[in-house]
Amino acid sequence: VLLNRVDTSTAPDIEWPTNPVRE
Repeated sequence: VLLNRVDTSTAPDIEWPTNPVRE
């Protein structure tokens, strides 16, 4: 779940489980 850290870096206001943009 390393994508979680990448996503939070670009969108800290959005949660990873609710932001599967990198899928």
